[in-house]
Amino acid sequence: MSIDKVITDYRDAKEAMQAIIDRHMRRAFIEIKSELGTTPVDVDIRIQCVQKVDQKYQSGVYLTCQVRLGGD
Repeated sequence: MSIDKVITDYRDAKEAMQAIIDRHMRRAFIEIKSELGTTPVDVDIRIQCVQKVDQKYQSGVYLTCQVRLGGD
């Protein structure tokens, strides 16, 4: 596999992951606004990096999030 192909695949994977996260976050904000009438002004997401012995690369595991409102 050429280095150009590796770089392109890597970039494509990152863009696809970001698109999925963005889509779900947009939906979450719509749901929050609908249920609570407002949305957070800041969201921190905590991810734990995990790598098992048989894995070549690390994976992230979602842990939790912290939100801040306009009054914080």
